Amino acid sequence: MHLLKPFTNFLSKFFFGGILFINLISCDSQKSTEATDSLSTNNEIESNNEAPSSSISPINLVDLILFSNKTDRTNSIGKSLEEVFASEIGEVSDSASNFKSFTQYFNNSNDEFVDIQYFNDGKVVTGLNLDIYLNNQADVSLLFGQFVLAFNDKYGKPAKQKAESTWKLKNNMELKLKDVSQKLAPGLQITFSKKGESLVTQ
Repeated sequence: MHLLKPFTNFLSKFFFGGILFINLISCDSQKSTEATDSLSTNNEIESNNEAPSSSISPINLVDLILFSNKTDRTNSIGKSLEEVFASEIGEVSDSASNFKSFTQYFNNSNDEFVDIQYFNDGKVVTGLNLDIYLNNQADVSLLFGQFVLAFNDKYGKPAKQKAESTWKLKNNMELKLKDVSQKLAPGLQITFSKKGESLVTQ
């Protein structure tokens, strides 16, 4: 009997220690899971606060913006209004005595689109203004770079200023590409006009 008592005490302590060890592991595991879930939730909240990126790549946006029904909008200067408007796929959004405006949306969204303004003398297109709006500043920066590549290919190297590039064209015309982003409205502006002339709606 005296020999069994120490052995019995050993088993009791071993059993109790095992239960305590299992409980400690269980608590640590639960805390780890809760921490992971909390981190995941915080990441989701931060992610949801960011502006969504455009689902159309900047490379494809260049073609969507510059071309309408396979017709290059930038080649509209000097063409008849009837010819240009017949090929325009954007929705008419505004008009006045010296211009007509169309809007083309991207991704079936009202947040990302281009406003196309054809300035005219009543017979032919005399100037072109494209206002491009995207959800994300990063997409605007990428698109700016893609336009620079496209216009360099067509017109040569531009004169550069901060957030703006200007190309000299034929017939005293010039092309300007400008980042006009504001805090809550990332965007670009492209204008084709006579050198030194501002396109103003009347």
